[in-house]
Amino acid sequence: MKRVWSFVLVLLVLTVLGLSAQETNILKIKVQTANVRSEPDPNSAIIKQLKLGTLLESRQKIGDWYEVVITDEKGAAVSGYINVNVVDLISGEKKQEEVVKEPEVKKKPVLPVPREEAPVIGQASVAPSGGFKILGGIDSANLTYSFEGSEQADKYKKSLMSFLGGLGLEIGGRVGLELDFLYFKKGAKFKGTESGYNFDVSINIDEVSVPVMLKFHLFKGRGMPDVFLLGGGEAAYVLSNKVHYSVTDSAGQNTSDTKDEIKNTNRLDYGAVFGGGIELNLIGLRLVVEGRYHLGFANLSKADEELGSKSTGKTSAWILLGGLKF
Repeated sequence: MKRVWSFVLVLLVLTVLGLSAQETNILKIKVQTANVRSEPDPNSAIIKQLKLGTLLESRQKIGDWYEVVITDEKGAAVSGYINVNVVDLISGEKKQEEVVKEPEVKKKPVLPVPREEAPVIGQASVAPSGGFKILGGIDSANLTYSFEGSEQADKYKKSLMSFLGGLGLEIGGRVGLELDFLYFKKGAKFKGTESGYNFDVSINIDEVSVPVMLKFHLFKGRGMPDVFLLGGGEAAYVLSNKVHYSVTDSAGQNTSDTKDEIKNTNRLDYGAVFGGGIELNLIGLRLVVEGRYHLGFANLSKADEELGSKSTGKTSAWILLGGLKF
């Protein structure tokens, strides 16, 4: 009798080991970058990205998702889920589910769903968690001011167009915090004809600007572009303030010069910034396009000692920015 029970026990152990072996699946990543998510859901958070050729082991399958165990950035073992469309089954269970699913599609036709994790330009699976940005663009600057004869000057005032560039850093998820470091030009132009004189005057105020803004991501979902709004404050330091003028009289004689007005300029500029934009996936990088409006609150004009009067001058600028986010 003891020999019979021993034989039965051996059979049970072999059966359990056989079942365990059947439940173990060896997977291999077959796309350039595959996302491991926190839940078996394409809208759940990404906990790690794996490269082409990575091998994984899975003991459980939930629908179209394999449960896997990976090592996170801190070295801890974490359980996650990866979609069947981004892996090849090297060994383990047979892919019988694909045959079973076909009649279901015939019963209720549905639109084809993009394969999970396929690199598509212009789509973002989830709201980004932040990153470093390289920025460049153009700005259209202007001035609001008060001085003797300012009403007359308003007739000839035009926006000053220039290029800008800088760096940015964003932290956070759906609601993030962004800190930028930008170099751009503020000021205005005055161009026209008065009393037989043609004149062209430009006020060029070079600044290093540091905007600090909250960023609100409006959409978070598979196949959706990342549309966002932003708003906050700006602190800037005036590097230079130069006024260039060119005047031509009725006889065709031209006078032109450039004056340095930094001694009559307050160096600290500050104000509010608000705007919005869109962020698109670009195969490993993210393309950012956004528009902003900078509204200055600081008076940059010092008292005019020669005239014995005080004028005011405040900056503003529309900015169109583009850049890459890493």
